[in-house]
Amino acid sequence: MWLRDIFQRFKRRKSRKKTAEEQEEQGKKENPYLPYIREIISQILPQRGLDYGRMRLLIIDTDTEPESVFWEDDVMAALEELSPDLNFLTILTDRSAYFQEYVETMYEENGLLVCMDEKNCQSQYRANTVLDFEQRGKLWELELQEPFVYLPIYKKSWQTGENLDIFVPIGYNTVTVKGILAVERRGRML
Repeated sequence: MWLRDIFQRFKRRKSRKKTAEEQEEQGKKENPYLPYIREIISQILPQRGLDYGRMRLLIIDTDTEPESVFWEDDVMAALEELSPDLNFLTILTDRSAYFQEYVETMYEENGLLVCMDEKNCQSQYRANTVLDFEQRGKLWELELQEPFVYLPIYKKSWQTGENLDIFVPIGYNTVTVKGILAVERRGRML
């Protein structure tokens, strides 16, 4: 009797675990390096001849369901990490109400005018750094002046290399970011 109960619990627990394929089918992908986005960008920009003070950031918002306007998500978490010392920001989104409070706070606290635009708008952007948070579809083809950085957060997988390095896809290339997790282990907050 007790053996059957244990087997039943095991069977239920196993059925609750989703495989990576099932998670991808649902459209929810994860990027475990997102909490280190500020440090990652700070290492990538000099490799492209840019610096954080001259970064003109373009965020391509996620392509999740419209009801996600009320959910906390990775886009807002990344914006919170990147906000200090930001001088230029444009957000392409289909859910502008979600970002309204953030836009107002950035203006009141930092004097930063955040530009928001609809995703289907065909404007030309003055960005040199693009963070693409969409999970489906292809890489955006934007006409940006060189040098620029295009980071697909979910469309291409980021991988851990030797010595805690991260291989970050930038557009169609890959860049190595050195020792992000080692910085966290030393107790430094990112």
